[in-house]
Amino acid sequence: MANKDRQVSRRGFFSSLLRDAARLAWATDEEKGGRNEVDPILADFESLPIVSTYPWELFEDEAKRMGIDYEKIGKVEAIKRIIAYQMKHSPPDAETGNDNVNPQFRSSVHVDPVTDICAVLDTVFRIVIPSESARKMFSIKGISEKCSGHPGWYLWFEDKPGAYLLELVEAESHEAESGEHALDHISGYFQIKYYPDVLDTRLFETFSLSEQVTRKSSLFDTSGTPVFDADSEMHESLFATGRLDVSISTKENRVEFTLSAPDHWITWHSRGYKITDQRGVEREVLSPGEIDRNVPSWELSWWVFDRLISAFCYAKRAAPAVVAVFSKPGRAFEVNGNHVVAKETKKQSVTELISVVLFTLKEEVEEQERFDFDRYVVSLQARELLKQAALIELQPGWPSGDAGWINDRWWHFGQEEIVRENIGPC
Repeated sequence: MANKDRQVSRRGFFSSLLRDAARLAWATDEEKGGRNEVDPILADFESLPIVSTYPWELFEDEAKRMGIDYEKIGKVEAIKRIIAYQMKHSPPDAETGNDNVNPQFRSSVHVDPVTDICAVLDTVFRIVIPSESARKMFSIKGISEKCSGHPGWYLWFEDKPGAYLLELVEAESHEAESGEHALDHISGYFQIKYYPDVLDTRLFETFSLSEQVTRKSSLFDTSGTPVFDADSEMHESLFATGRLDVSISTKENRVEFTLSAPDHWITWHSRGYKITDQRGVEREVLSPGEIDRNVPSWELSWWVFDRLISAFCYAKRAAPAVVAVFSKPGRAFEVNGNHVVAKETKKQSVTELISVVLFTLKEEVEEQERFDFDRYVVSLQARELLKQAALIELQPGWPSGDAGWINDRWWHFGQEEIVRENIGPC
């Protein structure tokens, strides 16, 4: 998990969205041959999606900070003034008359890469969720944005009794080696969590005793997910199954997804585990060294990863350029009473698996054909995560069928017709 000072706040996330809204407004005005003046751009502000897409609460703090009396002028006018403030403080370069967005504004847009990383999935959800046929295609029951702590989404599926959480833990931008503050790529990672259904006994009992007790407590509501602001009551490691890294290459227009998880996530308590019952009597429920958690983490993580990649292919009309799967020796974890890892131990019975899926989103065929497949695979194997890992599956281009942890339908979803019935702001 990220340090406290590197955690991303919900307010920071939506502040970046405001900056992007301002940037898009400038771009729209330029396409119409406008003069980059704020007032004309905002004349039809009420029709912009941001007014109806995001709840008022997300703008309230900013309005208070700016001293806007929203009770007097109305919420729509308040949001309009917030956007205008962003635009007026970072307009296109007036001195040179350059129509391009100036460096100051461009840097302000990318100050927080959280927006860019979240947008990779958010844009997919905004196409899939409003479409009944798309939801049915991927068996999606519902998606709900997280309302506290790290940004992320809860996901429910028709064919999975539990619920998933994708929670952004860290995001950062990387400058190109050439310097001059040129942006090379943006990266971030999500923690994948699975909240098992208590009636799914076989799977439920593979989670730790602490997770089982927590899952049955009042910290969870009838949807099978934590109640609002329950993050502060639960340790961050509870219900974790895997990690999803997302990287965006701004120069080459590539998006890369990397899933990593052990085939089984094993923990134990070296001193055993005791609980106190309702009568105040302490009893031992785990003996010293007894396994407390043995979750099939890779299977659970890849299950939702498969749906995300499928939905990405569908929404972006794309197919993977490369899929590579690696394996390496895994570890088991000794934890103390506070769920903190006290010791890591290599365990022969545990294998860590890593799946890398790369998309090249260049529209020009020539650009796609220039992709250096061999060089990319070599660069993968040089990464810290993949050192000492064995390449067990590799798929360049279209496959002839399913191969282990590679779903051949990923290459077909991009050819499915996008049905836009009832499409609107999420």
